[in-house]
Amino acid sequence: EIFEWYPDVVERIAAEGHEIGLHGFGHRVIDSEKVLLEEFEKSGAFLSAMDVRGFRAPQIFLYENAHQQLADVGVVYSSSTYGRAVPVIMSGVVEIPVSQLGLFGSEKFNGALPANLTMKTMLKGVPFGSGLFLGVFGKHVDKLIYYENSRGGRTMTFLHPWQVYRPPIVSSLKYKAIGVMRSPLSLPYHRTIDEEFEMLLE
Repeated sequence: EIFEWYPDVVERIAAEGHEIGLHGFGHRVIDSEKVLLEEFEKSGAFLSAMDVRGFRAPQIFLYENAHQQLADVGVVYSSSTYGRAVPVIMSGVVEIPVSQLGLFGSEKFNGALPANLTMKTMLKGVPFGSGLFLGVFGKHVDKLIYYENSRGGRTMTFLHPWQVYRPPIVSSLKYKAIGVMRSPLSLPYHRTIDEEFEMLLE
């Protein structure tokens, strides 16, 4: 959708050397092959214009056996699961989990999908790579990153643009109230994390 609204902005970002990946067309939860194929079809102009190699499923939710459909449209890698950030090849697509620090040893992603953010996921370990947990831990997230590095791991993290730069609508009380009513888990997303972002870049 963003590419359809502002193609010149997306093209400029790509021209400045950044890789552009696909996050779906309208941020629908990818819970079936039908939904994924519809998202690809709607994203046709975007896929034609950009050299898309990476994919992240909205809400880190991807149905079982989805990687074959990703491979069919030229996706090389995905980051649509939680687990220790150890790459796993699935149907020719490299799946790189969003970092989760296992509470009971170094728990790797076992290939079972979906592996999204649920209470069960959080009982297994802290998904510190999520933008949600950047909002929870703030600058203390660096301790988890350093710990993962110290045991030979790597960190896969993400954040949303609106967590760093907040347009007036996102800062409004009404927007926050709607978000929290839909999901209390969204509360940490309402913290601006521009300082944390700077820290990560440094």
